[in-house]
Amino acid sequence: MTRVLFLLLLILNVATGAWWLLRPTVPKVPFTPTDSGVPALVLLSERDAIAMSQAAASSQAAAAANPGSGVCYSTGPLVDERELARTTDSLNALTARLQVRRNNVRVVRGYSVYLPAYDSRDQALTAARQLSAAGLRDYYVVTAGDQENTISLGLFRQEDNARRRLQQVEALGFRASLGERADNQEQFWIDFDPLAEAGEQWRQLPALARLGARPIPCF
Repeated sequence: MTRVLFLLLLILNVATGAWWLLRPTVPKVPFTPTDSGVPALVLLSERDAIAMSQAAASSQAAAAANPGSGVCYSTGPLVDERELARTTDSLNALTARLQVRRNNVRVVRGYSVYLPAYDSRDQALTAARQLSAAGLRDYYVVTAGDQENTISLGLFRQEDNARRRLQQVEALGFRASLGERADNQEQFWIDFDPLAEAGEQWRQLPALARLGARPIPCF
């Protein structure tokens, strides 16, 4: 019985070794983290680094193609859009790059001296007769609009002239006011980087000759 068991174990070992040596090989399939057609994951830090690298390369290529002088300038304000168009057209041939900025500013056109609005037209006419009796002739009673029942005592370009008129009226005992006549105006500024090869030809353009230009950090 012992011999039989020994022979059986020997036969099993031989059979196992033969199967191990002669077993079929399983083909290896490469592992992919995603399905085909799905883009690979990119970390935000990696994406930003790639974008910054591409932007720097693009900027360097643009600078190489259009070498500026290294000093940028700004001129303005221009208020005429036709002059703005002529100036930018001329500067395009003399600059590596330019940009136009716009803003609205309050522009004082002049000054007015007046007596504030009265409660009624009759009161305004009574005040006008008092002005006439005091020797003032240059006045006008406003009969309609936002300034109805006010009394205009003059329009002036210079503030000094308006203040002298105000003092004259107040010296006669009337409580006059000084106001500004102003409106909003759109103004344009041109920032530009001159081409090194163009020198300072841009200074000869009419708008630049009139307005001049000041150095600014390059944009």
